[in-house]
Amino acid sequence: MLVKKLFKRQEVVRSNPISLNEFYQKRNRILIIRNARGLGDILMHRMMFEDFKRVMPEMHLTFACPKVYHDAVKDHPFVDEVVDSLKINKNNFLISYDTSSCCIKWECEHAPNADKHRADIWAEHCGVILTKHNMHLPFISKDMMQYGLFQVKQARGMAHKLYPKNSPNVLFTPLAYDNMRTLTDDQIVGVVNYLRSKDCFVYSTHHVKVPFLEGLGVPVLAGYSIPQWFSFIHAADYVVSADTSTFHYAGGIKKPLVGVFTHADGIYRGMYYDFVLVLKHMDNVDGFTCGPCYNYANCTNSLCRSNDLNEPRPCLTELKVSDITAGIDKMLAKWHNKNLD
Repeated sequence: MLVKKLFKRQEVVRSNPISLNEFYQKRNRILIIRNARGLGDILMHRMMFEDFKRVMPEMHLTFACPKVYHDAVKDHPFVDEVVDSLKINKNNFLISYDTSSCCIKWECEHAPNADKHRADIWAEHCGVILTKHNMHLPFISKDMMQYGLFQVKQARGMAHKLYPKNSPNVLFTPLAYDNMRTLTDDQIVGVVNYLRSKDCFVYSTHHVKVPFLEGLGVPVLAGYSIPQWFSFIHAADYVVSADTSTFHYAGGIKKPLVGVFTHADGIYRGMYYDFVLVLKHMDNVDGFTCGPCYNYANCTNSLCRSNDLNEPRPCLTELKVSDITAGIDKMLAKWHNKNLD
């Protein structure tokens, strides 16, 4: 009794957040979470992972993203595991980094001088400086490549006109997730007519059918899996794309490419691709002072008179068809195809 009075029982309080055993089990397990929409962003994430393993070769790297995007990243040679971002338990990892919103926050804060690629912004958020920027593409099988060529050939055979046998296939992707990056109807018609005047077969891809394009006689390959969709990009001789995932995959596999940008800075979004940029930019257009703002919801340009987020902003509507076709001419000249002679 005397001992108990002199030495009262005390609760053992652990000073460290995890036990030694827990640390041993988790010590190499690193989690990167991207719980946001955007296949293009998932593709740009592929630039990060090689350098993560360079910094820590023994790392077990898990990438968590929405399940619909798993086919776009699950084969990456420097990713050990791809999991559903809605079901992941962060407690199973030594440390986790969430890249879902840090990028757009950084771009809006630094616009119009946001001079970093998204992969660099995400990586620096995780404490890594990228040196490689290698997406490790392509990643589809030979059978899938043949599948894409066959589908485009089938679409070509049902076209409204007979094209010369060796005339180019041009993938035109004018639609993005939001209206701000989607080309206007007049721009779409102008580009389609111009490409056809060059004897190019024009086709498109999207997640659903697009009656407007099909009304122009442009076949839309829609409702396919991600690997099938990638095969349609491989089947193209040239790509003309709005700021969307087609742009990033085509850039990653080094397709001859025109990228059409609006409120985001295509100079930096595409800085690791070789492509022709079309963009109304404060640095290349006299009197155009509002771009790139990265924040079309708060557009302050005098030409913008609407608070409706579905209303196109001047960075889109001020783009002339001739601006886009001039970019196409540069692409055709840069990656000259003898079949256009």
